[in-house]
Amino acid sequence: MRGRAARAFWFGLALLLVGAVTATLSVPSEAHDAYVGGHYVSAACVIGGLLAFYVSRRRYWAMVELGGEQWRSSTLNLAVLGGSIAVLLAVVTSVNAVSASASPTLGPAGVGSCWDSGNGTFWQVSCDDPHAYRASGLVAYGTPCPNAADAPFALADGSGNNLCLTPDSAATTAG
Repeated sequence: MRGRAARAFWFGLALLLVGAVTATLSVPSEAHDAYVGGHYVSAACVIGGLLAFYVSRRRYWAMVELGGEQWRSSTLNLAVLGGSIAVLLAVVTSVNAVSASASPTLGPAGVGSCWDSGNGTFWQVSCDDPHAYRASGLVAYGTPCPNAADAPFALADGSGNNLCLTPDSAATTAG
């Protein structure tokens, strides 16, 4: 029983630390605000870690009631301190990841706005920053862009419109 309580404790501690790291890595970057669901993973790790701590506590007291040797006070203090720090770290970073604001608002996405791309996605950037595309038109979803070379980008504002993105001449000549 003693080993089972310790394994449950260390498993819970590991889950909480994984949750804290995942929450930290899932904060939106300055370039774009796309979450990939990391905050769900971190929340699940926090819940799983707390559940493992609960199981560890129950197993420990069951072991003591069955006549098992109690942990030394230094071991218990270390377990409580380590667990408390891990819980605090996991909860704070999880809350931070879920509530963190993305890059500053850049205004409505429309003609003249500046965009960048990578990994098959587009995101709006400040026109003062380096960018690869400038929005040249706004068309209804399914309607082709006036310039066949433009890349249509579906707006996530519920309008059902596509933004036509034209490669920016300054970015293509500089790159």
